[in-house]
Amino acid sequence: MLELGEINVFGTGAGPWHLTDRVMWLIMGCSSLMGDRRILEALEVREHQVRLPLAYGDQLGPAIEGAPKPLGILVSGDVGLFSLAQRVCGLFPHRVRLFPNVSSLQLMASRLKRSWANVPVISVHGRPPLEALELRRFLWGRPEGAVLLGRPQDVRETLLRLGELVRPDVTGHLGWDLGTPREQVFHGGLDQLAHLPYTGNLSILWLSAGPQGFFGEQSLSCLPPGPMDDSAFQRLQRVPMTKSPVRGLVTGLLQPLWGARILEVGTGTGALTCELARQAGPGVVVSIERDPEAMELARGNLERLGLALGVHLVGGSAPLDLRGTFDRIVIGGHGGALEDVIRWARDLLVPGGRVLVPCVLARSGPRALQALEEADLKCGMTRLFPTWGRPLGGDWMAEGMNPVDLVWGDLT
Repeated sequence: MLELGEINVFGTGAGPWHLTDRVMWLIMGCSSLMGDRRILEALEVREHQVRLPLAYGDQLGPAIEGAPKPLGILVSGDVGLFSLAQRVCGLFPHRVRLFPNVSSLQLMASRLKRSWANVPVISVHGRPPLEALELRRFLWGRPEGAVLLGRPQDVRETLLRLGELVRPDVTGHLGWDLGTPREQVFHGGLDQLAHLPYTGNLSILWLSAGPQGFFGEQSLSCLPPGPMDDSAFQRLQRVPMTKSPVRGLVTGLLQPLWGARILEVGTGTGALTCELARQAGPGVVVSIERDPEAMELARGNLERLGLALGVHLVGGSAPLDLRGTFDRIVIGGHGGALEDVIRWARDLLVPGGRVLVPCVLARSGPRALQALEEADLKCGMTRLFPTWGRPLGGDWMAEGMNPVDLVWGDLT
């Protein structure tokens, strides 16, 4: 049987018309109501019932504690979907009762005649713009996903940002004010939806992937097993390329890479960049390159192999200002400033992360090892004398490559 507690959180769906008579009776029985002005104004005014604005941040707890009881807190949608209810329960774990309702996700699914049971949902309401890594982890390998959008004035910017992070054949249904007389649902590409003149109060975006997925992930199964052959990459003679057997060991020493945030210093041809992006899957690779011609070469290789959406190319020389931290860092090109780059990289590494330095020059390996030790990292190294086999006269011939030192340090 429904009855009031001391603190009550009511999901109001799309508005008071989504409330049952019994729940409306309970709301009207509260000594005070707290909620968004739009919701409060839609309710009948009762004598002696105190109406309070919704408090945020550190003010929420004291506002609830000081309100006359029983208190009703009114939230839009359902109490279980990105709702303030969870914060209230955390503040007052034994004093709260929840009253559910219909969410915008359920309403959108019903309009599209689809199930919402396994659709991932993310909210950008009241949050900073979506980062590429968060979006890739959220949508990777999924056929659909839903985004609860923020303020009406921010919807266009959010749609344009999403359009930059996914394939151009991704489409969406944009729903405004679902469940109200002002309800509108539009369908199209993200750029098309971003430039629609219509707006409202509340919106949700239902995304649908194209044949290759949201990020081209379906095409990754077409790539050959193991490290890609050197012939897969376009090259310029003066731009260095990490050879296939070395790439295989480098990525092996950096495992696990799936879903990781990776920094590469020295993009070069983009061969290692492609390998890192492929193995990171929903993760993100940030790659720094000072040579504009090399950067364009790498960009072309990434785009041709369907890996460009997982890589952010940055022009310049390390050390430079970057936002955030990284799970794995590979230092290839350092322009002679190896020690400075290692100290800078150490500050960008998360606990449990690894910095790896491939070294082809005789003095670079010892220098890297010393700098990693001085950075208080747990170090290791291996020296490779790679060879690569090729058919010759009905047999095979092993051709030697340059020796390589792989030096790494772990932040424990």
